[in-house]
Amino acid sequence: MSLWQDFKETKTGKFCTDPAVAFIIAILAIIISFATSYYFYKVSAKVRDLSFYTNPNTTIIVQSNTVSDLAVTYQGQTITNGFYGQQIAIWNEGKEAIETKDILQQIIIKPPSGVQILQPKVAKRSRDLTGFRIVTNTALEVVLTWDILEYRDGGVLQIFYTGNAKNAFTVEGALRDQPKVREWQVAMAKEKGMNKTAYTCLLMLAVGWMIFMYFKTLKSVEELKELLPQGKKIWSKVITTTLTIVAIGGVMYSLHLLIGHVLQQPVPFGL
Repeated sequence: MSLWQDFKETKTGKFCTDPAVAFIIAILAIIISFATSYYFYKVSAKVRDLSFYTNPNTTIIVQSNTVSDLAVTYQGQTITNGFYGQQIAIWNEGKEAIETKDILQQIIIKPPSGVQILQPKVAKRSRDLTGFRIVTNTALEVVLTWDILEYRDGGVLQIFYTGNAKNAFTVEGALRDQPKVREWQVAMAKEKGMNKTAYTCLLMLAVGWMIFMYFKTLKSVEELKELLPQGKKIWSKVITTTLTIVAIGGVMYSLHLLIGHVLQQPVPFGL
């Protein structure tokens, strides 16, 4: 009887040659193959992706309808409806550079109804050579432009305004191959914690599976010892264990890449 036939008679051999197990492994291999193909496609694809993010933490300088010793005036007029500050980040999340000629419709920041813009300014730029700047501004809009925005280039606008509103600022405009500016979605702190917890649990499961398979391999090696000549015991153990660890390590690394892609990068500029 051949060595392969003897191995198929062992518990490990029966498990490995089970058609159901082979089918599951094939399905997992197909899923991982499609997932990794999609990941590398997204990484290499060059697209324009102008994005914006409104900092949820509004700076309250003077709150409306409250008694305060602090009086705020703007251009000689006293502000009685509250005085607030808001930060908005705008940047290119795509790998394709966005130049001035790519702007098909002006990029405009608009406040919600009931809010009047008092003073906008560029508080931060990724690089000065981008030319990220304010073109014009009124009480109801701020128009932006730039010379070129490469990957993760952009800036942060600090907008001081008066008025009360529950809705956030919006950014309108259109680019070549991008008909709408994308609002960057960031999970709340609780959801971030859940994502990190899920990520940690998945890695722990992968490590646990690797340890399990390692000892499972050792067990199969012990069974193979009876089938192999004495001089080949160590060699078989080294090869089988190494292949197992490499295979599981590859799966873990693929999961790491995929999860890292699913979990979005943080907002630039420290917001």
